[in-house]
Amino acid sequence: MGETHAKATDYDMGTQSIIQTAIGIYCATLLCNNPYTPPVKEIKWARAAWNKACCHHHVNVPHDIALLKLVILYLW
Repeated sequence: MGETHAKATDYDMGTQSIIQTAIGIYCATLLCNNPYTPPVKEIKWARAAWNKACCHHHVNVPHDIALLKLVILYLW
């Protein structure tokens, strides 16, 4: 059986907004630093992007690895 992946539509509208914002922040981080970064840095930058997106939306939504993967894998 294949592994199922999380989709943005699996989450409520508020979380979807945070996901979109986090993706934009993550993309900007990649472009400003190194688009071919090692996986450890990808997770670190995705976590930072998520925290900044939450701050932007004035909420504190905890992230999990599935949400961070959504942010990271959106580009590819």
